[in-house]
Amino acid sequence: MTEAEDGLSKRVMAIVAHHRGVPASQLTLLTDVYKDLGCSGDDVDDLFLDLENRFGIDFSGFQFDRHFGAEGTPLWGWQFDEIVWFLGLVAVAVAVGINVEGWWGPLPGPITFVGFVFLAGAWGYLGSRILPSSRNWERERIPVTVGNLIEAARTKAWPIKYESNVK
Repeated sequence: MTEAEDGLSKRVMAIVAHHRGVPASQLTLLTDVYKDLGCSGDDVDDLFLDLENRFGIDFSGFQFDRHFGAEGTPLWGWQFDEIVWFLGLVAVAVAVGINVEGWWGPLPGPITFVGFVFLAGAWGYLGSRILPSSRNWERERIPVTVGNLIEAARTKAWPIKYESNVK
């Protein structure tokens, strides 16, 4: 690597680190911007706009939906649709638990409530694994690495090429 290329790499890494609030020393060429740094949605737009302005990168061939999910990172590893599914079932369990007194036999009300919440959580988790989910997208995601961004800055063009029949 030439001194100029090393300087370019350091500048790109410094910009990525600044946008994500991490030390540049934590970044490698293989650091995944989405998975490792939690960059998605408007954060990606801000980062790419900064890179475009500083290095003159042409992102016209970039397909956002192949690389990044919705704004924000998952809560405790759960995607938004899983959280909604879980909370909906908790609400149903609460409603049923309140209206079906003694359904669990001689157990008192608080234990009935806990039992219903547990069942709702288990059902929600199972449902999120069976029903179509945002995780399907994540399995087909193409990672964007810091190395890709350095290559884009070096060539002034988006380095990842896509199959023509896939958007």
